[in-house]
Amino acid sequence: MRILTLIFLLCCSSVLLAQDQSLGPDGENDPTTVGQGNDTNCTVTFCDAADCHLDVDEDPASPTSTELVTETAADTIKFTFPTPSANVSTVTDDQNVDVNFTRASTACVEASGGTNPTYTLTLFCNGVSKLAIATNTAITGLDQRDASNTFTYTTDGDCDAAGANVEIQVTLNRAGGGGNRRHAALNTIQWEVTHAVAGRTRRFITKLEHQTGDHHASVP
Repeated sequence: MRILTLIFLLCCSSVLLAQDQSLGPDGENDPTTVGQGNDTNCTVTFCDAADCHLDVDEDPASPTSTELVTETAADTIKFTFPTPSANVSTVTDDQNVDVNFTRASTACVEASGGTNPTYTLTLFCNGVSKLAIATNTAITGLDQRDASNTFTYTTDGDCDAAGANVEIQVTLNRAGGGGNRRHAALNTIQWEVTHAVAGRTRRFITKLEHQTGDHHASVP
């Protein structure tokens, strides 16, 4: 029975699995307290002409050296995203915001003490705050940290089935003060979209695994 189930999953995965899509931001508001930094020369220039998203729209697994760096105790950037190519899945935790952060300081030298800076992610639809995706999550290393943040997309009067006019607000919270001050630098952000497919998504695969007891039969 397990072998038959595995063959079925492999042959029919294109039907059962949602077709994922990675979307980088296509714009952002331009807070005057967030700058474009570079971790190789420690220079910072401030965002203008809605172009800071160009620095953070690459793959979070392989970001460039350019990032967005906070200048105050708490800085907020709201990124806009293009409309996905198909309707958005509303299955629990099917959506994901993939972010890559670096812990930094104003002098581009890691503070010797202090606590970790944090980030908060908030989903907006048509300008309305809908969901806290992550709240005060610690950025725990000086090196680049890739973090996945799953959430459930719910259609209503603000969030439509197509996923149009979606924004992700990123709040970067500084830790400590003085010589122990540690800032948060955002390297990349992407919305990993799971499409709705005829009422079935990858959660159907999970159910089959539990029914057969074969947890090695899942298809990525």
